[in-house]
Amino acid sequence: MGVNLSNQFRKILLDNKELVVIGNIFYADTELIIKNQENLKVLHNVNNISYVELNVENNDYKIVRGIVCKSRIHTYLCNIVAELKKEIAEDEQLKQVYLKMLEDVAKVIT
Repeated sequence: MGVNLSNQFRKILLDNKELVVIGNIFYADTELIIKNQENLKVLHNVNNISYVELNVENNDYKIVRGIVCKSRIHTYLCNIVAELKKEIAEDEQLKQVYLKMLEDVAKVIT
């Protein structure tokens, strides 16, 4: 990818959800209810948690994994993991990228 982000570490909160950047890896909490589970490729299961492949990509990021959690009421995407394609210096910009990720992922799971 050619971008040196190895020294970057940030953690911010947005609506009680943690957004974490370590190098070019972005990890975030989500609460998206999954309505279309058939399209998700499960990579690994542990208890009531599944790790699924998510291939959602644009110029800023590639979402590579999702963590699926099950409750009594819903199955939902509780976390996403993405690779950032460029450095995002401002917290506000990171929040906007996160909101765009949620929109893109929602198209796949709902």
